[in-house]
Amino acid sequence: LDQVKFGVNTFFEAPHSDVQVFTAVGFQGCRYTALANRILARVKETYPEEVYVYSWTAPTKADFKSWLDSRKATAQVPAEHTSAPVVFNRLEQTRVFLGGTTELLQYLEAKFPELDLTAEQADKEALDILVANKAATAKSAKSPPPHLRSANPEVEKLLQVADEEEAEEIP
Repeated sequence: LDQVKFGVNTFFEAPHSDVQVFTAVGFQGCRYTALANRILARVKETYPEEVYVYSWTAPTKADFKSWLDSRKATAQVPAEHTSAPVVFNRLEQTRVFLGGTTELLQYLEAKFPELDLTAEQADKEALDILVANKAATAKSAKSPPPHLRSANPEVEKLLQVADEEEAEEIP
């Protein structure tokens, strides 16, 4: 994980100063990371002389969380950012944390207004609905109504731990 380093001139030199460098970091199996990488590939294909893309995908969610926590500890990523991907943009010597897929789309729509991102925006909205429905289903399946909860304190402890673990998951 330490092989991914950010900052001025730490992983490569941009071909020239007016190239925008986008860096996306996420984890394997994360649909938002995959979407961000598809969006950035499209931008790079459309603007090959203006955009450079660097992407790193952690092998597991736990590896990503470890990377994210280490970047929060050094203030490279704001403490409130808890999901994948993490997207940065660099122009010349200035690197800026953009956010996740939502903020990436917002930035690109402002920076490249002629680029039609309607399909990508629709993919993002469909993914948001899918994730919200999955979370609602998982919560209702793990949290039965109080009258159906177990009277056994050990079973209640296990249910509470399962509920807390689900709440901590990164989408």
